[in-house]
Amino acid sequence: MSPWSRRQVLGAVPGAAAGTGWSTSSRASGHRWNLLCVVIDALPAMVVAPHPNDPRGMWAGAMPGLGALAHRGFGFRRAQAVHPEPLPGLAALWTGRPGSETGAMVSGLPVSRRWPVVTDWIAGHGAVDVWTAGGPSIPGRTPGRSVKVLLSGNHLAMPGNLDSAQAMAHAIRNRAPGRPWLGMLRLRGLSALDAAVASWAGMKRAPDLGLPERELPPAPDRTIPADEPSLIASAVRAGSPSAHWPEPMWRHYLWCARGMLAELDRVLTMVLDTLAGSIHAETTTVIVTAASGHPLGHHGLVRSRAPYASTLEVPWVMTGPPPGRSSALVSGLDFAPTVCDLLGAPPMPDARGVSVRPLLGPAAVPWRKGVRSESLVDGRTLRTEEFAYIRMVGDIAEMLFHMENDPLQLDNLALDRGYASAVESHRAMLDDLGRQLRPTSTAGAGFRGLPAALQR
Repeated sequence: MSPWSRRQVLGAVPGAAAGTGWSTSSRASGHRWNLLCVVIDALPAMVVAPHPNDPRGMWAGAMPGLGALAHRGFGFRRAQAVHPEPLPGLAALWTGRPGSETGAMVSGLPVSRRWPVVTDWIAGHGAVDVWTAGGPSIPGRTPGRSVKVLLSGNHLAMPGNLDSAQAMAHAIRNRAPGRPWLGMLRLRGLSALDAAVASWAGMKRAPDLGLPERELPPAPDRTIPADEPSLIASAVRAGSPSAHWPEPMWRHYLWCARGMLAELDRVLTMVLDTLAGSIHAETTTVIVTAASGHPLGHHGLVRSRAPYASTLEVPWVMTGPPPGRSSALVSGLDFAPTVCDLLGAPPMPDARGVSVRPLLGPAAVPWRKGVRSESLVDGRTLRTEEFAYIRMVGDIAEMLFHMENDPLQLDNLALDRGYASAVESHRAMLDDLGRQLRPTSTAGAGFRGLPAALQR
């Protein structure tokens, strides 16, 4: 058993008073804590712990290291991605701005140029040293201080997970006590699953896909016919329903996903074990979250694009606060404000989220009633306590699902007249959140050509 998996949590929190929310500073010593953030580009919540979206338990044990962290730490049960696709979702995490405002396809700006917003801001406004590894990075632009880039690439050519994790682990291991630090580690999750499935021959390039050849599971029992790799490639590119795949193709998909999750868990646990064995173990808060989920075949989908729960519900796990679970609706937009709050930096301008810090204490606090997510061209989603409301482009314009009774989102209540008032109220709330989240200065910019239903 690794040192990390034996730890209950990285230290109790000194100086936290009942009803005041969780604190990262010790009133006795005045020491400010470090923060390690691990952002995975595509990872659904159902691979971390038993989940309603996984009634047969196919994925709950796929990442035992992260699962142990979630079991012993503090987690949000209903964390929602801003965007169901990894790149715009990552940009939203790093900026605290809505997904379509930061999406490369909509805004016309490379996603990589949006990444350093939160790290630059913290480096320039807080007494904190900042390191990044694994993400597209630009040297800090804030006068007087810059972000130390341990390992980087661009949004099309990223370093491997192992290299990124080793760079962060090395920095933690060799960091002397002193100024607090922020470590931002980006890992590839299931975003590379499309590439792995798209070519059977691609398994020979396994290290590029997060599947080391030395750890590949046995090949499927049935031989893949020579013409099926091209079918896989075309199916993945088109997002074709997996229900139409031949059995060997589907088994290969699951095999690739399992291998990628195992490798991701291995490198993540390596970083956490390094931290647990370092002098910073008791003074470092950890956040592990994801930019988007992944359908893993739900609704017959194999790409992170559709606005269903499988691609919008993501893990958000923390150590440092007392262990527990929260059912509060938190958004990827809350990540950047939370990081700023925990490190004592002022809120970033134009960030549309809020810090989750008040939720980490024992007292109940007023919180939002709904979270909006939006894909570039496919739809908008509103998640509330009871329902998920989806506005789509196509023959079915609206969908409403009761998330407790129908977690797999199979029964569209928008077709039931008995739920007409619920549909109307959710439609109005979705539009209202859209107006609140989209900056006035850019309202409508980049949305030209989209259907009218998605202009809101």
